[in-house]
Amino acid sequence: MAQGSELRADAARMTVNIHKETITKGPYCAEDDYVVAHWKKWNGTDGTKMEDVKESGDGRPAVFKIGHFQVSKCLDLAAQQMHAGETAKVTCPGDLDQGGDVQNLYRNSYNGNYYLDKTTSTKYELGITECALKPKYMEQKGDMESLVSGFPFYIKSNKVDADGDILVITADPADQYAPRSTGVHNVYLDKFSGKKTPDTMQQWIWNAEEQSLRSVGLPAGALFEGFNQNMIVYNWRGLHNQRFKYNKVS
Repeated sequence: MAQGSELRADAARMTVNIHKETITKGPYCAEDDYVVAHWKKWNGTDGTKMEDVKESGDGRPAVFKIGHFQVSKCLDLAAQQMHAGETAKVTCPGDLDQGGDVQNLYRNSYNGNYYLDKTTSTKYELGITECALKPKYMEQKGDMESLVSGFPFYIKSNKVDADGDILVITADPADQYAPRSTGVHNVYLDKFSGKKTPDTMQQWIWNAEEQSLRSVGLPAGALFEGFNQNMIVYNWRGLHNQRFKYNKVS
């Protein structure tokens, strides 16, 4: 069966009911478009709330690219049946849901210990703000800087210590399981050493090709986000948890 036929067959097994339509309808959201959206998700059997993008993190919308496995197949197909500005109630068969980098991020931060069997259906309320190849939400503002591969930078906390000093993410030079050499190193917030006396354990380099955040002080290591959202440095293995994306308007 051709891929297009498979997608149509899958789409026929879901329901997408638009309950808030946009006044001026442009084209449907399409493959390779970036979708800027909020959603809520429930267990289709017992009604347990599983995800809420607005309640996760700082409430900013999720952004995903259609057709690139960044959300579950059901959300991907639902978006292609909607226009920017619309909200829909979506019902997904279990085998079309539960996946994708972006969706996993919100599920793990909202209700990380709750998982469904693949046979359990799910329900969404999906609201799309924008869908375009270059949405306005992702435009770089004139006063914002973007990451450039190969140049060290610091990851600063929005908190300060008791003396008002700036805190930055710092890698522990000692292996967590020393004297064994496992490539696992803890990270923690520590006082910023300053640019005049730089501490390489506080410096990071963005690798655009790998989508990794490499440690300057531990050249073999890259940031790794655990499923409980704790961070460590772990020798680069190309793992999913070692690949990151950043939003230029953050």
